[in-house]
Amino acid sequence: MYSLSVEAERRKEPAVEVYLADYRMLNPPGEERRIYVFHLVITNTSLSANSIKRIELTLEYGQQGQPPSNVVIPHDSSAAIAGSKEAAEVIRVPCSIAAGATIAGAALFPIDTGLIGDGVVESHVVTVTDAHDRAVQRHAILLWEVES
Repeated sequence: MYSLSVEAERRKEPAVEVYLADYRMLNPPGEERRIYVFHLVITNTSLSANSIKRIELTLEYGQQGQPPSNVVIPHDSSAAIAGSKEAAEVIRVPCSIAAGATIAGAALFPIDTGLIGDGVVESHVVTVTDAHDRAVQRHAILLWEVES
C-alpha cells in the first residue's frame, strides 16, 4: 500500500520524457546557413498538465589542436523552408502538454555557416525545458547532411 502511495505522489510531480525520432542538417542552396532539424517526441508522464517553455541545441565544436567551444542555438519555428516537410510539423514554443499526453514535431535550429567556420562539430545536445524549469537533454550521435 505504501509503495502505491509513493508511486501516486511521484506521478503528480511534473515530468517529461523526450525521444529523438530523427535528426539531420539541411543545407539550403544559395543560403549562408544550415538548419539543424530534430524530430522530437515529448511525453508528459505526470498526472498534471505541463508545457514546453524552451528548446535549445548546444553544439560543441573545435579545430585541430585547439580547445572546443560551445554555441547554444534556440529553436526557431520560423526557420522552416517553405513547402518542406518540417514547415507543417514544427513545434511551436511555448507548447502545452496535457497530463499523460504526447506531442511530436520538428525543432529547428538555424545557424550561419560563418559562426563555426571550418570547425568540426563534436557533439549535438538538444535540451527541452518544461514550465517547471526541468531540463531533459538528448545527445545526437550522427547527423545526415541533406541538400534542400
